[in-house]
Amino acid sequence: MPTSQERDGSSRLCLTIHVAGGSILISQGVLHAASWSVDKYTFISDLRILQLKHYDLIIGMDWLEQYSPMQVHWQYKWVEIPYQGIKVRLHGLMHQDDTTLVL
Repeated sequence: MPTSQERDGSSRLCLTIHVAGGSILISQGVLHAASWSVDKYTFISDLRILQLKHYDLIIGMDWLEQYSPMQVHWQYKWVEIPYQGIKVRLHGLMHQDDTTLVL
């Protein structure tokens, strides 16, 4: 039975999310048409609600496919994507250990 849409734009449908390494997380709902930004660029996405300890948002395959083709430079922590008819470069945060990309 489909769930009803909540006033905040979310729906309370449990979803399974397959993550890197083969693990499965259970999402307690979806936040529809959520606005979020990186640098000065804003995106609208349906976000799955997950209990995450270290991240605010994880970009999924649906987003990666939507903004393909893209170029990634892992050493310098950036990704270049097509955005509103132009190519833009999104920069990650450089950490002290220099091994983690955060977008």
